[in-house]
Amino acid sequence: MLSPDRTALVFDEREYSAARLAALAGGLAGTLARRGVRPGDRVALMASNRPEWLVAVQAVWRLGATVVLFSPAWKRAETEHALAVTEPAFAVGDHQVLDGLMPMLHLDEPITPDQEPGQEPALGADAVLVFSSGTTGMPKAVRHTHASLRAAVRHWRDALGLTAADRLQITTPPSHILGLLNIVTCLETGAWMRLHRRFDLDRMLSCIEADRITVEMAVAPIELALVLTPADLLGAARGAHALACGYAKDRRQYGQAIGSYQAVAHPLAEGLALIEGSVSVLRHAAWAVDALPPDEAVGAARIAKVYCTRAARDICETTVQVHGGIGNTWEMPGPRLPAAGAGLGGAVRRAPGGDRQGGNRQQPQLPLGGWS
Repeated sequence: MLSPDRTALVFDEREYSAARLAALAGGLAGTLARRGVRPGDRVALMASNRPEWLVAVQAVWRLGATVVLFSPAWKRAETEHALAVTEPAFAVGDHQVLDGLMPMLHLDEPITPDQEPGQEPALGADAVLVFSSGTTGMPKAVRHTHASLRAAVRHWRDALGLTAADRLQITTPPSHILGLLNIVTCLETGAWMRLHRRFDLDRMLSCIEADRITVEMAVAPIELALVLTPADLLGAARGAHALACGYAKDRRQYGQAIGSYQAVAHPLAEGLALIEGSVSVLRHAAWAVDALPPDEAVGAARIAKVYCTRAARDICETTVQVHGGIGNTWEMPGPRLPAAGAGLGGAVRRAPGGDRQGGNRQQPQLPLGGWS
C-alpha cells in the first residue's frame, strides 16, 4: 500500500506528497465547479511546466470533465486553431495567448486545499484531448478516454518495469502525450519524479547523479542534444590545436621553430589523430539519431561524449604545454579552451563506481550505469 505522505513530485527545491497534490486538486476542482465546469465539459489547459499543471489536470478529471492540452510553445494562430477544433468552454493556465482569446483561470491564483476525496470518472468518458506536433500541418487533436489512458499507463509501466522504488525526471513537455504518460504512470506506480521547468541538457545530466535517477527517457531531441555537446568539444579541440600549431611555427628556440623538435611535433601529431577520431565517432552518433533505435542512438552519443571529452582535454593540455607554461596565465588565449573543454566535459561525469538503483535492466531507455 502506497503511503499518501510519500514524496510524489519535486519541482526546483519544493516537494509535494501525493496527499498534498490530491488536496490541491480538490481545491482547484471546487473553484472550477463554482465557475460552472460540469461533467462532459472541455477545459483548455495552457501552462508552463509547473506543479499546478498537474493539479489542474487532476482537478478537471475530478469533475468528470475533459482536459484539452495546449502547448505553451504555440503562437496565436496555433492556439486559435486548437480552440476551433476542440471548442473548450473553460480555460486554465498561465499563458497570455490563451488568456487573450477566452476567459482563463490563472494558475498563479492561490489554491485552498480540499481534503475531500474526489470521485472516479467514468471509464468511457473522455479524459484528454492531446495534440500532435503538427510537423505536416496544423496540430491535430487525439482523443483518449479514461479507459484507454489507463491501458496505456499499464502497458508503459510493464514495458519499463516501473515500481515505487524508481526515480524519474520529466524533461519532455507535459502537454505532449509522452510527458503526460510519464507523469500519470509515476503517480499510479508511486515512483518519485522531478518536473523540470524546461529542457536543459546539463541540468538533466546533473540530476541523474544528484537525484539517483533510475530510468531516463531519451526521445530524439534529447539524443540530438547529447550529440551536440561532443560537437562543441570537437570545436574547442580544433581551436586549441590550431592555436598550438600556429605558435609552434612562429616560436623559435636555438634558431629553429619549436615545431621542428620531436618533443613538440609528436604531441601535436597525436592531437590531430584525436581530432580525426572525434570527427568519426561524432558523425556516427549524429547518424544514429535518425537511423538507429533509441537505446543504440543513446549509446552512440555516450561513446562520442566520452571520446570527445578525453580528446579535447588532452589536446588542450598539449596546447598549454606547447606555449611553455605561459598558457597557465590569462595573458594568452590558450587556457580559455581547456576551461571550455572542462566545462563541457564535466557535465556528464559520475563518481567512479556509481550505479543506478533498481537493477541493471535492459530497457529501451537511457542506461544509467555511470559515465566512464
